[in-house]
Amino acid sequence: MGEYKRTLIEMTLVGLVALAAGFLANHVNAFGLVLSRNYIVKKVEPPTKDPEVDDTVYDSEFTEGGFRIIKHEDVVKLFNDPLYAGGLYVIIDARDEEQYADGHIPGAYQLDPWRYTEDQLKEMLNICLTAEKVALYCKGGECEDSEMAADLLIQNDVIPGSIHVYSGGFDRWSGSRMPVEKGARNSGDIGGGNS
Repeated sequence: MGEYKRTLIEMTLVGLVALAAGFLANHVNAFGLVLSRNYIVKKVEPPTKDPEVDDTVYDSEFTEGGFRIIKHEDVVKLFNDPLYAGGLYVIIDARDEEQYADGHIPGAYQLDPWRYTEDQLKEMLNICLTAEKVALYCKGGECEDSEMAADLLIQNDVIPGSIHVYSGGFDRWSGSRMPVEKGARNSGDIGGGNS
């Protein structure tokens, strides 16, 4: 029985040391996980139809996660609207920093839902809480990073009705030969998208 007890104690100590090393490595890594953060996308239910409300709100499609989809034509209108320049309409790129720097919608903010800092989240919340409309995008197609970023904003009290996911994403934007900004936001390095 003594050998069994000793083995059990050793296994417990090895496990605790490994666990402590893992937490330490996560803490010092710039891209470590935030342990207090919820990484699970919860499904947001589309609003129920209310006969007292304008039907046009309910004509839009929703993502599998329950977020309202904004189509390419509507993103182009939003981009060209003076309210976008005035900050009442906001576009957020949910791709990582490298992809963002390689090209993004001009004036778009960057919020990687997997590797954001608390300061970056606070800045996005200040911007989004006063915005009338927030459009989020990632690569497009099967990419779900824009939905993850949308969920993150909603978890932090941004009104779900103001959030829209651009399903075409950056691939559709640049493929339509729309303006593309390289580098940091408002860098002025703007060219045309891909053919």
